[in-house]
Amino acid sequence: MTEKTNRKLFISFLGASNYGECKYLIDGQASRSVRYVQEAMLEHYAHQGWYSQDCAYILLTDIAKQKNWENDGHLTREGTVIEQKGLRDCLGTLGLPMQVCPLENVPPGNDETEIMQLFSLLYELIKDGDELYFDITHGFRYLPIIALVLGNYSKFLKNVTVKWIGYGNYEGRDVESNVAQVVDLTSMSLLQDWTTAAADFINNGNAGSVSMLTQQQLRPILREARGADNNANAMKKMSISLEAIVNDFKYCRGFNIIESKNMKVLKNSLNDLEKCMIEPLTPIIEKINASISGFEGEENVKNGFAAARWCINNDMSQQAATILQETVITFISMRHGLNYKEVAQRSIASDALNIVANDIAKEKWDMAENDRELVMTLMANEPLLKKEDFLKTYKNLTELRNDLNHCGMRNNPQSASKIKEKIFNFHTTLFKFLSGE
Repeated sequence: MTEKTNRKLFISFLGASNYGECKYLIDGQASRSVRYVQEAMLEHYAHQGWYSQDCAYILLTDIAKQKNWENDGHLTREGTVIEQKGLRDCLGTLGLPMQVCPLENVPPGNDETEIMQLFSLLYELIKDGDELYFDITHGFRYLPIIALVLGNYSKFLKNVTVKWIGYGNYEGRDVESNVAQVVDLTSMSLLQDWTTAAADFINNGNAGSVSMLTQQQLRPILREARGADNNANAMKKMSISLEAIVNDFKYCRGFNIIESKNMKVLKNSLNDLEKCMIEPLTPIIEKINASISGFEGEENVKNGFAAARWCINNDMSQQAATILQETVITFISMRHGLNYKEVAQRSIASDALNIVANDIAKEKWDMAENDRELVMTLMANEPLLKKEDFLKTYKNLTELRNDLNHCGMRNNPQSASKIKEKIFNFHTTLFKFLSGE
């Protein structure tokens, strides 16, 4: 059988108690009667595509090794040996396809130093792209926290996937049938993914993780409904259009911003959404609604100012400066019947703004005669070109944009804090002028 590229790791903590025997229910299937939950788990997964490259790591403190890894580790109250197999021999009889790797001398975690040693030990076991399976049934009470944090940490640094987190609920077993449920806690790891994705969108305006997680969770719903679930389709459109809009802002796609095609899809999908099917997404949708309230769902120059404001709020000053200046040019172009999508016509508005803002003498105009006439007509008829505060702000915005585009490698470069302050003020001033018009 061909081995898979991604290695699977089963990581389990063995405790020191004398465990009772029961059957464990995993994914609706009851195991044979076992003392060790690891037997049930590994036997279950042995039939689900595990190979010799995969590993089952059993973490052993000195006391756990003595009591439960090796045979006959427990005594009666009278001090006589209880003859029973340890986990080592129990697993050895199963013919498992994966490697079983005991990790001895595991620090017991009596203080922060030992806990960090344990974390480092586990992290070093993991390779890029591994698929992780955690058993958190036994061991110290802080171990589930380590498993969750380790999984999340490794997702970012080693591109792993947390496939499963299980807890064998022996204490909650059915007494008559002696069957205990293995509780699937994988959703806790997924909730961490949503937490990170939400923070990334709310704090930084990055929608990629939100979009990816949404589509991942919708995939089985749409597959089962054969694409006919209207609510799921609305959520899918929402996630795709949200990412497209953010990319328009990031990469300054001005026509897309003004035309609002992606924004229209997003607004329509949010209107069509009857109920959020993914609970962690609900508060994110509220934030999305708030962040797009200033945008029109149709072609409108206001969308350019809203996009610039969005970039300012998400600490994207370079994009904000670019979008803001190009939106001013778009506004002037549209007001004078020029096609803002045509470079030649757009240049008429841009030249007029540049000439008046910088007081460029007529003999220094570098343009064709026909364009000169159009520029002069626009200069004569555009009231904003007669307002000193507007012209000063536009000129300073041009300087700031040049500073950003040249990486500050010019005379008198601005400090980062000044750039943030100025772009905010420029947006406020210019929007006041243009909204008033």
